[in-house]
Amino acid sequence: MERFKYEWVYKKSDEELLKVLPKFLKSKGFTVKKGEGYVYARQKKSSIPIMLVAHIDTVHGKPPSSIYYDREANVIWSPDGLGGDDRAGVAAILEIVERGYRPYILFLDGEERGGTGAHEAIANIMLPAKVHCLIELDRKNSNNAVFYNCGNEEFMSYIINFGYEFEVGSFSDISILCPKWDIAGVNLSIGYYNQHSSAEYVKLDEWELAVEKVTKMLKNPPSKKFDYQEKVLAPFKHSYSKYDYDYIYGYSLYDYWTELPRTKKQNNKSKFAEDEEFLCITIDASLLSSYFGGSIHLWNEWIRENKWEIERKAESQLIELIEESTFYDLTSKIYEEGDLV
Repeated sequence: MERFKYEWVYKKSDEELLKVLPKFLKSKGFTVKKGEGYVYARQKKSSIPIMLVAHIDTVHGKPPSSIYYDREANVIWSPDGLGGDDRAGVAAILEIVERGYRPYILFLDGEERGGTGAHEAIANIMLPAKVHCLIELDRKNSNNAVFYNCGNEEFMSYIINFGYEFEVGSFSDISILCPKWDIAGVNLSIGYYNQHSSAEYVKLDEWELAVEKVTKMLKNPPSKKFDYQEKVLAPFKHSYSKYDYDYIYGYSLYDYWTELPRTKKQNNKSKFAEDEEFLCITIDASLLSSYFGGSIHLWNEWIRENKWEIERKAESQLIELIEESTFYDLTSKIYEEGDLV
C-alpha cells in the first residue's frame, strides 16, 4: 500500500502536533512563538504578507490507527475517522513551506471547541502590520471561498480571481481572528468531504489543486492590507407560529449580493452571485437587545463568544423540526436518491 506523504500529520494527536510543528518550522528558518493552543511562525525579514491558518484538532477522540489509500479514486480515508477537517489544511501548509514559500503561519488548537486557540492567539499575538490578509485552509469541497461576516468586496474580488466560488459557512477560526485584528480573511476548500464522521475522506487531487491555488496567491500577494468590513444584512421579521416567536429570515446569498449589498464602508452592488438555495436563520444583536435589554455592543460580544455552540444546537433542533414536519417524506426521498460514497 502506497503512503501519503503527510500521513504522519493525520496520525499524531493534537498534543504531539503542538510539539512537532514548532520543530519543523524552526528547521525551515522560521521564528516560532508557541502557546497552549497555538503555534505562530514568521520570518522577520522576508515573510510573504499573507497569513495561512489551519487548526490541528479534530472531532475524533484519537488519531486514526490506519489510513487507506484508494489508488483509483486518489482518495485517503480511515474507518477510525480520518480527521481531514482540518489535518488536510495543516498538511497543505507544510507542503507550501516545503516548496520554499515563507508566509506568516498560524496553527490553532480548539477550533472544534469554539475557537479556544484563536482566542488565546488574539490575547498573545500582535498582528504584524505587514500582514495584508488571512487565508484559512479549513473548508470542504474543492473551490469554496467562505468569507463569513467579512464584506470587503475588494478582497473578495482578489480571492475569487484565483478560481473560487462564494459559499456560505457558519464558523471557523477566522470568524474570531478577523474582527479582532481588523483584517479581511477567507476560508478556502482543502479537499475533504463528509467531515465530522467516520466516512470522511480527502480527495488528493483536490488537495493538490488547493495547494497550487494558494501558492499562486503567495506569488501574487496583495500590495496593501485588506481591512475587515463587516457585512450588514438587511433582514426582515417573519413569524413562525408553531413556536410563537419571531426570527430574522436572511435572503439566499444570491439575494444578499444582488439585492441587499451593504458594508460599513461600501454600498455598491456586487457582481458576485450564488444561486444555490439554503436555510439561513439569523438572530442579530439588535433583536436580542430589544428582547432582553442590554446594549447591542455587549450582545455582539456575546454572540462572537457563544455562536458556535448555539449554532450547533440550533442545527440539531432544525433537523428535528424537519423530521417532524410534512417535509420528512421529501427529505427521505432526497436521501434515498442522493449520491452515496
